[in-house]
Amino acid sequence: MRRILFVIALTLAAFPLAGGQTPAGGQAQSTPAGQQPARPQAGPEGRPFDDGPVWRITYFRTKPGKGADHVRWLREYRRRILDGQKSQGLIVDYKYFVKPTTDGPNDWNIAEAVLFKSYGEHLDFDEARAGRMNDASLKVFGSVENRAKVWAELRDASREVVSSQVVREVTLRSMATPASGSQ
Repeated sequence: MRRILFVIALTLAAFPLAGGQTPAGGQAQSTPAGQQPARPQAGPEGRPFDDGPVWRITYFRTKPGKGADHVRWLREYRRRILDGQKSQGLIVDYKYFVKPTTDGPNDWNIAEAVLFKSYGEHLDFDEARAGRMNDASLKVFGSVENRAKVWAELRDASREVVSSQVVREVTLRSMATPASGSQ
């Protein structure tokens, strides 16, 4: 269900005037032959939703016979890293999802969603922030060498990344009700 909401949100963001709606003022605009229509301005007041936080969703496929190893990675290491990042305010929250069915050999079966306050918090590089993220990881592993060893032996050996996407959570606005007496 959450995945469907993310797709709807992205569709609304990309096509603010889709579905036969006309621009503000109620008049459809025409363009002279041979010219591309101007893209409508997507100001916050004209959109049917309010921006929310940003999710990084990574979809994994566990390798055959390695499901228990991947869950061990998540429980013993990844969860502790994310809890450390959360306690420092580097992320807002995180969640895991499992998919018990498959759509083929390249499908995912475990997803990790990490919540950030904004696109900037997640995508804009900041050296101090990157250092704090690294410190949270090193608190769990103790050293860069140990981290590399656990990644190779447990994390990378137990799963493959199917895809990773950044999406914004949105809240749909209420439909404006017509003034009484008008149709």
